[in-house]
Amino acid sequence: VESVCDHIIMIDKGRIVEQGTHQELIAKLDKAREYSLRVRQGAEALTLRLKGLDGISRVQNEAGEQLITFQTQDGEQVLDLVAQEVLSGGYGLKELALKSKKLEDVFFQLTR
Repeated sequence: VESVCDHIIMIDKGRIVEQGTHQELIAKLDKAREYSLRVRQGAEALTLRLKGLDGISRVQNEAGEQLITFQTQDGEQVLDLVAQEVLSGGYGLKELALKSKKLEDVFFQLTR
């Protein structure tokens, strides 16, 4: 749907529950952004440090990987803090990316 449609109408039980572009639907429903952070080493220790930062929630370390996911509503300010933690701790930044939400997530959030 995302690659074919430029306008989406979500229908549940015969009624329109929301409509807009893919980006508009996601932005309306969830202001929190989810990021993934991959480091060279020390993901467990960095996870603990990130949990102590203001503006960050749902910090998780993917078991057995140097991958951390977290959510924030404060965008750039929090990303600056995360970058400082990675650099000052010598964890080695490999990747920091915004995770995109799927339309399926939006639909289930609207129809629960």
